[in-house]
Amino acid sequence: MHVLPFQVDLSNIRELHSNLLAVHHHLDTVKPHLLFLTETQIRCPSDAAYLNYPGYSLEHHFLQRAGVCVYVRNDICCQRLRHLEDPSFSTLWLLVDTRMDKIVSACVYRTVVIRLAASAV
Repeated sequence: MHVLPFQVDLSNIRELHSNLLAVHHHLDTVKPHLLFLTETQIRCPSDAAYLNYPGYSLEHHFLQRAGVCVYVRNDICCQRLRHLEDPSFSTLWLLVDTRMDKIVSACVYRTVVIRLAASAV
């Protein structure tokens, strides 16, 4: 039995706007099936078309200081599982059909909050 490789990449992009050329370069050269990005730091734009890349579809849950997205190669069959997502968290769920298996994938970004204790004076 011959199993085809299925490549899933993940990066904490730390602001998609300023790293968009690097993301597009990665899609063009590596051609992963899925590219998950966390900490996109984008307010939901009225038009996200400038983020698109030929040969890929983009699913996103953008939040100002957090956010996640995934680029899905056009030859991959996937379905967004919005009923598993909580809009107050940076999560994105997908059901991916590789023609051999069905895979549920989730991307979660959790902001680290550091709270300093008030010093006693």
